[in-house]
Amino acid sequence: MSNAVISRQHDRRKLPDGWRCVRLRELGVFQSGGTPAKECADYWGGEIPFVTGADITELYIARTNARAFLTRDGLFSAKTAICKAGTALIVTRTRVGR
Repeated sequence: MSNAVISRQHDRRKLPDGWRCVRLRELGVFQSGGTPAKECADYWGGEIPFVTGADITELYIARTNARAFLTRDGLFSAKTAICKAGTALIVTRTRVGR
């Protein structure tokens, strides 16, 4: 979709006062995650909380929301990352728990 088409679509909508349309890439960094191999026992049962979409049952996620925990080997085995406090999590490929 071209910028001109997107601009025309936004012109037709009235946003609340103080709001403006922006592209998602203007809001921050987007990255996807990955799950370490579940069949590798060395990756699981550690101290690092591993949160999935099913664990998102509250507005704010805490360690207590995690149903599984990774070891350091598990953390570095896949496209898994530790999120800083205040990071917005967006679930895209599965239903959220809440």
